[in-house]
Formats: sequence, structure tokens, C-alpha cells
Amino acid sequence: MGSEGPEAPPVGAVLAGGEGRRIGGDKAIVELEGRPLVSYPLEALHEVCDRVAVVAKRQTLLPPLEGAVELWLEPLCALYRRQALPDLERALEAGARMSDAVAALRPDELAVADDVAFLNVDRPEDLLRAATLFGC
Repeated sequence: MGSEGPEAPPVGAVLAGGEGRRIGGDKAIVELEGRPLVSYPLEALHEVCDRVAVVAKRQTLLPPLEGAVELWLEPLCALYRRQALPDLERALEAGARMSDAVAALRPDELAVADDVAFLNVDRPEDLLRAATLFGC
């Protein structure tokens, strides 16, 4: 995890690990209004975070990423404390799915009032909904 102390600034992370089976191609490079989908959350995070990372499997096709770092992880949208790392590593080494490993940590869940804040674009109809929401 590095040698950064507890006061290290947060890193914004965009999860771009989807294979895009339902949307018909590599999800991160599917375009909405002439821009790759991954560029929208990256832009939003750059407004509030100094450091932004794209989290994806090595084989994920990504567009050129200006100002973002590529990481190879598959976390869920969450805040993880360093104390959780050993438990997560053990679960993953044992072959557990990431969602099961995280569930074993018994996380606190937060309700989000804005269902668009975590809009998931997986299928062509989701892409149409995103275009409508963004006024495209």
C-alpha cells in the first residue's frame, strides 16, 4: 500500500473493469457524445481530487488517460482502512470473489439519495439513459 501516512490525500478511483458484454464492446472506450465513458467520472474526480486512478484488469482496453494512473485492482466503491488489507488478501489468496471478501468484512453501508451518482452503464439502454441525463 506504500509508505504514505494517514494524512495522505485521498486518491479518486474510477472502476473500469467491465468487459462490456451487455453494451457490445469494451466499456471504457464506448463513446457517449464523442467521449469515452471513462472520461466522465475521471473529469468529475479531477474536480475534487489531486490524484485520480483508473482501476482495471491489465487486459482492459482504455483510451489515452490524461492525468490518471492505471492500477490493477477490482475493489467495490468503498473506503478501505489499512487494517482491512490482511483480511482481504487472505480471502483473495483463498480464491474468494472480491464481493465475498468485502462482505466478510461486514462493512457499513451508506444510503445514497441520488441514484444517478453511481449510474452504471452496462447495456445499450443504459447508454441511452446516460445520454438523456446528460442532455446529449
